[in-house]
Amino acid sequence: MEPISLAFEITSLSMQLVAMVNTIKGLVAAYKSAALELEELCVKLDNIETICDCLGAVLSEASSSNPTPQLSPLLNRLKRSIQDCYDKVSTVNQVIEEISAKLEPSRNPFKNIGGLFLRYRPQIATYVGSLERSHSSLRDIITAMTL
Repeated sequence: MEPISLAFEITSLSMQLVAMVNTIKGLVAAYKSAALELEELCVKLDNIETICDCLGAVLSEASSSNPTPQLSPLLNRLKRSIQDCYDKVSTVNQVIEEISAKLEPSRNPFKNIGGLFLRYRPQIATYVGSLERSHSSLRDIITAMTL
């Protein structure tokens, strides 16, 4: 075999390796991005849980005292916000259940779950933004209730 033909084969192999490495780096970046979005979703859900705990404490304390009619509009707004938040969390739960149901035990779980989360990534990103608005609304209400 001549050195020049060997050089062409090496060049061809190198180009294939570069393309493969770039593809793998792209997949890793996509998985990391999906993982970051899932982490952000968990943080939002945790924040909403904390606010709900605080609201529960405030409301149980308020129920032991005399009800004030001025709180009625605020409580109605709180009820709507909590229902909105509940609906959004239920939707997120449905997506997570869909992903969990599609996991195939016979396949590599990391590859399988990564692909599923990538498929649902746009929905998850939408829910993160939507939950941020719910979180903000609940935070505003708890601030108003404590004033």
